[in-house]
Amino acid sequence: MPRSRRPHAAEGKGDRAATHEPRPASGEQRGDLIVGSVGTGSRGVAIGKGIVQIGTLVVPIRLVLALFGALAGALASLILVPILTAPSAMSGPFNVAVAEFGQANQDGGVTYSPDGQRLSQWIFTNLQKEYASLPPGVVPQVWHDSMDPREKRVKLGIVAGDTPEARTQAAARLAQQINAHMVVYGNLALAQEPASFIPEFYVAKLSGEADEIVGTHQLGAGIPLYLPLNLNDPAVAGELDEELTFRATALSRFTTGLLYEIRGRPDRALEVFEQADQDLKDWGRDQAQPKGKEILYLFMGREAHLLHRDDQALSAFQRALAIKPDYARAHIGIANVYYTKAQDQPAQERSTAGDLKRAEEEYRRALSLAPGAPGAQVDVKAHLGLSGTYRLQGAAYLALGQYEAADPLFDRAIREAREALSLAGEGQHRYAGHAYLGIGNAYHQKAHMRVAGGDNEAAKGLFEQAITGYERCVEHANAEPADWFLAQLKTDYCLPYEETAKGVLRTLESGS
Repeated sequence: MPRSRRPHAAEGKGDRAATHEPRPASGEQRGDLIVGSVGTGSRGVAIGKGIVQIGTLVVPIRLVLALFGALAGALASLILVPILTAPSAMSGPFNVAVAEFGQANQDGGVTYSPDGQRLSQWIFTNLQKEYASLPPGVVPQVWHDSMDPREKRVKLGIVAGDTPEARTQAAARLAQQINAHMVVYGNLALAQEPASFIPEFYVAKLSGEADEIVGTHQLGAGIPLYLPLNLNDPAVAGELDEELTFRATALSRFTTGLLYEIRGRPDRALEVFEQADQDLKDWGRDQAQPKGKEILYLFMGREAHLLHRDDQALSAFQRALAIKPDYARAHIGIANVYYTKAQDQPAQERSTAGDLKRAEEEYRRALSLAPGAPGAQVDVKAHLGLSGTYRLQGAAYLALGQYEAADPLFDRAIREAREALSLAGEGQHRYAGHAYLGIGNAYHQKAHMRVAGGDNEAAKGLFEQAITGYERCVEHANAEPADWFLAQLKTDYCLPYEETAKGVLRTLESGS
């Protein structure tokens, strides 16, 4: 954010240029006064011990200082109050922060770049143009450091970090600090000639579960740039405009669609993404250098999945993979569709239909591709998905009375959930809550098998472990009370299951 200059005393040359003591305009000499001219036509100003003489008017200096103080205070209030009362957090229906774009140096560090700042300004301006066509009430709020300080009092700066994961974490911190739903950023890569630029954006947690779109997305292949960047050159500006237009338009559509989602309208979000697919027909045709359209199909698939349109969701995810076969997020999306299909099946059908097997294959494929998706926590999501897959399959065998087949599946579910916990790291309450719920359920179901087999002592220990899992789930939900997903996890699952497990344990301990 540009710093506003505070009012300060005039830096005139009179003090430094004077070569002799100024004489009073009237010719009168006074030992306690210093008299000097204050400009053409002035009658002289004299400053002495306790008085100021302006022309023929003599004023006590304390009165002058008081007047100057009042004037300075009034001026400061005019300049500073609007800045101090400007917001430091965003408050729109969907909040987009366009960070300054930096440059990635040879050592991997990121520093400020005048060329990056020009590109950042370009993206900001074009997003504003795109949003201007939206209906009232659906216009996202967008911030950039070129804004007047009276509109915001926080500096976005660059999203720095030596690794993609570090930059993702920096984007997440910025989003949390200013209440942004999306952070747009990117860095100039100077290691090759010509230099290149890749726009990226970070999506904060929305109203749904910890799914495949949360985190950083790279918006296509790098755009070649010859530096220093001269946007006043029509040839340079025209070529850059063509390269960036699709991506800036796509960014505006992504934000509009996600705005509808957080308002509880995935149907309208899907319509926005489908319209974007029609409007941007030429985007992404060069599959050798994908320009980000696979992200559009990822978002389409996600909305269709939320609407329980499984075939449409699978089609969208597969279109994403047709553009980018190693797109780990799309494999997670396909796995999630098969997983939820299996959830709705009765035990006999679930154990034979093959949907859980397809889900497992897709989660494992995503896990193998996780190193190529830095900052997306694909590995955490894949392990959580595998944990749920094994538990669902175990539950099917449990319902059919096939305990020997069920027991090792519950053990695998627990191992996968613990692996997800170890990878998620500190502060990832949503992932942790999800994992501990799965651990609690797996132990709970193992305990029921022991009860059915007459081994009540073994069942007691398993119920205690189940209760511990549920308690940890509640702790993580309480650590982030504003998270809708965690709140639902706590009230609909963790607390009721905890009470059920405690009730059975009390019965077993009483021997009744």
